[in-house]
Amino acid sequence: MSLPARTEDLLAHRLTGLFAEKGLKPGDRLPPELELCKILDVSRPALREALAGLEAVGMLATRKGSGRVLLPMDFNTALVGLAGFVPLKDKRLLDLLFIRQLLEVNILPVAAPKISPKALQRLEEVTQQIEEKAQAGEFFADEDYEFHRLLYSGLGNEVMNGVLDLFWSTFSRLDPHRLSHTQRLDETAAHHRRIFDAVKEGDIRKAQYHLDAHFYDTAFAVSHYEEKPSEDQATL
Repeated sequence: MSLPARTEDLLAHRLTGLFAEKGLKPGDRLPPELELCKILDVSRPALREALAGLEAVGMLATRKGSGRVLLPMDFNTALVGLAGFVPLKDKRLLDLLFIRQLLEVNILPVAAPKISPKALQRLEEVTQQIEEKAQAGEFFADEDYEFHRLLYSGLGNEVMNGVLDLFWSTFSRLDPHRLSHTQRLDETAAHHRRIFDAVKEGDIRKAQYHLDAHFYDTAFAVSHYEEKPSEDQATL
C-alpha cells in the first residue's frame, strides 16, 4: 500500500508542469502569485509553501526587483540542496557513505576504461598532491573530492555526480580535527595511491579492492566522529 503524497509535494509537481506548459526557461520570471493561485485553484499560503520547497532544492530563486525566477535544474543541484538538512551526528551520514561505497566500487569497472588520458594525468597529479599534503600533516579534502570525481568523469553520469556532491557537501561540514583518522593521513593517502596505480595498470579488481578498503577506513572515522566544544568555549 503506497502512502499518500503530501499536498505541497503534489502542488510542487503541478507547478513544474505548469512552468513547462508555459515554456519557461532558466532565467525567466515566474507569473505573479495571484495568477498562479487562480490557475492552480489553491490558496496563497499553500502556493508559497510549494514555491519554498522548489526554492530549497535549487529550482527557483528570489531576486530583488525580479521576484522569483526559474533556475537551471539538474540532479546535482537538487541533491546538494539537501546536504544542509543531514545532521552531522545522524546515522544518515553513514547510510549515505554506504550507498556511495556500493555505487563507486561497483561502477568502477565501467568507469575506469572511460577515463580520458587527460583525466588520468590529472588523477596522477591529484594523487601526488594528496601524498604531499599527508606528509606535511595537512588535510586534503578538496583533492580527495577531485580524485573521486575524476574516477567517474568519463561516464558523464549526472546521478553519480550528484551523489558524490551530496556526500562531499555534507562531509565538508565535519571538523577534520574531530575525525578519528586525523593521525592516519598517510594511510588514507596510501589508499589513493593504490587505487590510482591499479587503475593506471588496468587491474580493475585490484582497484576495487583498494577502493573498498578506503571506504571502510572512512566509515570508521565518520562513525567515531564527535563534535566537541572549542577550547575557548570550554573555558567559559
